[in-house]
Amino acid sequence: MESNIVELFDLKFSWGERATQSNVNPFELSIDHFGIQKHEKIFLHGPSGSGKSTLVGLICGTIRPISGEVYLNEKNLTDLPGSQVDRHRADNIGIIYQMFNLLPYLSALENVLLPLEFSKTRKQKVGTSKEECRNEASRLFANLGLDAINDGNAKPGELSVGQQQRVAAARALIGAPRLIIADEPTSALDFENQKNFLDLLFSEVENSNSSLLMISHNPSLAKHFDRSIALSNGEFGKGA
Repeated sequence: MESNIVELFDLKFSWGERATQSNVNPFELSIDHFGIQKHEKIFLHGPSGSGKSTLVGLICGTIRPISGEVYLNEKNLTDLPGSQVDRHRADNIGIIYQMFNLLPYLSALENVLLPLEFSKTRKQKVGTSKEECRNEASRLFANLGLDAINDGNAKPGELSVGQQQRVAAARALIGAPRLIIADEPTSALDFENQKNFLDLLFSEVENSNSSLLMISHNPSLAKHFDRSIALSNGEFGKGA
């Protein structure tokens, strides 16, 4: 059986010291085991402060656990120095941020192509020439319903919220990373646009043979995913 794209074992993490200094209750995340299978779509939901962002940070290697192991595409991030963790994350994870995090001084096209500057692995999947990279960005624009800005010259500030969201999705998807993490990507959209965006995202995730981890406060979206997991006070509960 193929190994999972993400595996967490005996993981413990605490914001205890920071919480004490801030006069709030300490937060602890404890996970015996959590895995994301290849090509699986997982929905992670829970209230603010439940540990969703902390879990994402641990999977990405941007924060380190107190104890336990974090495997991303068969490499133990807890054994790697920071520079190798950054490189491994760039090769294997594409992130759609809640606030999109598009660079305002770059065009939509330049934003989408940016991950290829940090990952040779993803660039090789697209092609080494500028034309091949631009062609893949244009394909993503078309498949994500961005025909209106197909040349990609518009700056983020000239785009609607929905367009910015899909540019952010194209940036995460380019170069077919093994895992797409989508952090509240539909929070600014109405019901119909939420459904349309998820349909487009699922289609491209399938085309890329990627896994998907989507984080949301809205449990009604869970029915669209292979598996749903509730996170509360740093502990996994039953899926919706």
